[in-house]
Amino acid sequence: MRLKWYGFVGAFMALMFSCQHKNASFNEFKDKDITIQVIQLKDDAGDSTLTYKARVIPDKKLMIEINRSEKNNLLYRMDSCFYINNGSYKTYASLVQPVANGVSDTFEYLLAFDVAKADRKDSIKIVYHDKYINRKTYIVPVKLN
Repeated sequence: MRLKWYGFVGAFMALMFSCQHKNASFNEFKDKDITIQVIQLKDDAGDSTLTYKARVIPDKKLMIEINRSEKNNLLYRMDSCFYINNGSYKTYASLVQPVANGVSDTFEYLLAFDVAKADRKDSIKIVYHDKYINRKTYIVPVKLN
């Protein structure tokens, strides 16, 4: 019985380590109000779309203060809250899809930006303009893979 348990644990650990993205670029910006985490998802070599997973983690005290309508807006009205700032112009996300993560008062989104290959640099700045929690703007520098 004990041998079967070790085999299960070993198989589970192997599966967990195989799911990691070795080239994934994890970036985070944190202040006293909100933590923003951004990770680049794998893009096709010929694709002009940059895709990311973003997580917005508000401070628990702030979440007590906002009403149900504002919490609902954090799920369904985020389309103009994320953009790439490339100096002279902004590229708004062409897709902002909320992800049900099962963590209370933590919000995750799949983001897609249409950026031509010629406009890509080594790094970009993803901007989160909060409209429902504290109305501040956050900039997360991201190195491109």
